[in-house]
Amino acid sequence: MAGVPALRLLVFGPNWPQWNLKTGPGGAAQITVRDVYCMDLTPRYSASSRVRKGPIDDISWQYLLANTTGPDGEALTLDRVSPPPGQNPSSTKSAEDWIGFTSGIRDLCQSDVEKAFYDKFLGLYLKHLDPSQLWSSPALIPQVWVNIEPGAVTDPVTAARRQRTPFRVDFLLICLGWDGEQNIVVEIDGHQHYSNPDEAAKTLAKSRHLTRMGWTHVRFHRLDVERLSPEDLWSELPLHTFGPHEEPPF
Repeated sequence: MAGVPALRLLVFGPNWPQWNLKTGPGGAAQITVRDVYCMDLTPRYSASSRVRKGPIDDISWQYLLANTTGPDGEALTLDRVSPPPGQNPSSTKSAEDWIGFTSGIRDLCQSDVEKAFYDKFLGLYLKHLDPSQLWSSPALIPQVWVNIEPGAVTDPVTAARRQRTPFRVDFLLICLGWDGEQNIVVEIDGHQHYSNPDEAAKTLAKSRHLTRMGWTHVRFHRLDVERLSPEDLWSELPLHTFGPHEEPPF
């Protein structure tokens, strides 16, 4: 998955994606992905968006629920919630449902410090947003695969490239800013990222690679997550708005 902002499929989760590529009549290709969560981004580019020439909405929690399949290809449902008969789970917008659903997404985080960052970020939403706005707020998506090469490594050149380029990042936030779509990668660094020259070089190389790929890249140290308030963490992100379609601050 390369080339921002021309994303059409977002793959996330801690497991390595398992790809199955089939070619149908006329050369049409069909890709099936398993063991990860797959979000279809094509609904953001509906016919009505041709006037805007771009995506028509943020990647909100509502969008994530309605357009994502789980590791076995099943549609997502609200955690610990049984909607009334005949009601689409993605139409439920209560704060309690949002808390339950986001708690399930939190389980994809791979470390305690990532979970702490996630908790502070979502706590900020709960503090500042009206409950009716929670589902429409931009989703903080953990363990996103931003550079995938399907298949096994068969030559040393490919193996070396895989060692140099990042495949999965800690978090991704996709929302619409006033100068276009914002695709913000957030990485949480522990002490091991700078424990020796080789690890420090790999950390810096990853940042350079993400920048070349077109992602806006923000790094926090674990001490930042422990010491900074949720508002301070938010202020460090290069966001132009605190919520969808808010007027610019000028």
